[in-house]
Amino acid sequence: IECKTYLDGTMWNESQYSAMLLKRVNSAAKVYVLTESNQVRMSKISHDSPVDDIFVIRNNGSPVSVDAVLSFLQQIRKDLMLLVNPSVVKIPGRLINF
Repeated sequence: IECKTYLDGTMWNESQYSAMLLKRVNSAAKVYVLTESNQVRMSKISHDSPVDDIFVIRNNGSPVSVDAVLSFLQQIRKDLMLLVNPSVVKIPGRLINF
C-alpha cells in the first residue's frame, strides 16, 4: 500500500514502476495507492496498470469519505482472506489458470 497525500503524474508513474518491480518478484502481490487527493488525469489511469487500484479518500479539502475508506478496508480484508483460504489446486488439472 502506497500512501500519498497528493497523487500527481510523477508519483503515479513511480507507483506503477514500484508495482511492476514488486510483481516481478511475486506475481500474486496486490498493490494499492491510498491518496487524499488525485491530480492524475483519468486518461492516464488504465486497467493495464500494475497497480491494482487507487483509493481517493477526499476531494479538494472535503471531509474524508467514510465510504472510500470502507471500500479500501473491505478490499484489504478480501485479499487477506484469500491468503487464509487459498484456492485448492486439484491434480490432475490446470495449474496456472485454475
